[in-house]
Amino acid sequence: MATKIINAGEQVSIQYTVENIGNASGSFWVGCTLSINGNEINLDPQSQSLNPGEPVQGRFLTPSLTMTGNYNVICALWKTKPISGITPPSDRILDSGWIGNAIQVIPIVVPIISGRFVIGSVSMRYYPSSKYVIGAAQVKNTGTSPATFYVGMSGTLNLTDPWSGPFLEATPVSVTLNPGEAKSVKVYAYPTQGGKYKFIMGLWDRYPASGAVQLDYTSWYEVII
Repeated sequence: MATKIINAGEQVSIQYTVENIGNASGSFWVGCTLSINGNEINLDPQSQSLNPGEPVQGRFLTPSLTMTGNYNVICALWKTKPISGITPPSDRILDSGWIGNAIQVIPIVVPIISGRFVIGSVSMRYYPSSKYVIGAAQVKNTGTSPATFYVGMSGTLNLTDPWSGPFLEATPVSVTLNPGEAKSVKVYAYPTQGGKYKFIMGLWDRYPASGAVQLDYTSWYEVII
């Protein structure tokens, strides 16, 4: 059996097949234990009933495995429901199966994504005939691997406390850049009323929503509409 390789935090399905090779029907329990570095994880035992010559397939689903390394797996048949530390080995039936290094849990590698606006390359302008504001920014990938960024823009009429809103949001634009590559990105906002606005542009590691990380942002820019 090849070693199952997963990332830390994932679960594994362990499948088993049991056959009644006796001449009478019977019930039994299937237990499964994972072991790593002297630590054991006992999965909930499963009850099965079989007629003579009848096979059955089942599976165990492990909890999220967070400890990295190699896990051994053992499955055994029991006359009664095994209770860890209490049920004696004498209650084990005639068979068990052991697989060494059945599961390998590896650390999650999180790529470092870094980006920034090139200073002095931001411009914002209102086009009265089209009734939209264009925010243009030169974005550069300062990381070590290709990455996709999102550029967003927000505006507000609250000049004294612009962070409090209410906000006029532009639809974010995605851009994919290689390490060291720079590109000009334009974002459009559509005001519905006139006035003096303050606009700010932001660079995000994903589409701006819950969980997104803002990598950088500009100063506030005033635009008269």
